[in-house]
Amino acid sequence: MYLTQEKPYRPLLIALIFLTLPLALLLHEIITVGLFRHSGLLLTFQDGQLRQVAGWDDAIVWFICGVFGFFNLMIAGGLTKLAYKKMMRRHFRYALFLSGAAACAAALVVIILESLLGSAALGGMRQGGIFLYALSVWILAMLTLPRQLTRAQEQPIIFHKMKR
Repeated sequence: MYLTQEKPYRPLLIALIFLTLPLALLLHEIITVGLFRHSGLLLTFQDGQLRQVAGWDDAIVWFICGVFGFFNLMIAGGLTKLAYKKMMRRHFRYALFLSGAAACAAALVVIILESLLGSAALGGMRQGGIFLYALSVWILAMLTLPRQLTRAQEQPIIFHKMKR
């Protein structure tokens, strides 16, 4: 398989590992605080001003972030392998397929966490969290999937001498 890049899916893997959860959190804050003026996970809207929510210095919060990061690492690896096997390019349909697979994987993680920790483990963010995770995967896939791929072997061009 000849590819225009040496490792075309490495940017996708790096973006999915390191940027999916922060992008989903940023999208949640924009929608919750920016549009609806409710209290978000990081910021709250009080007395006409934005303020940081207390509690982010707690060790339990960072442990939960680590658990989500671990599950995100597994999902990102699976999505990158899926994109490599299907030779996905930067098209809307491929990014939508990846975001759907991410939503299914995130729903499975949510079911596992809720069965282990109880229904209040995610704080009522089940559907919204899955949607924002899938949306962030779609955005990152549209930005980092390779533009061109081909399965054709590299064929050298040979010039033959003209016969008279």
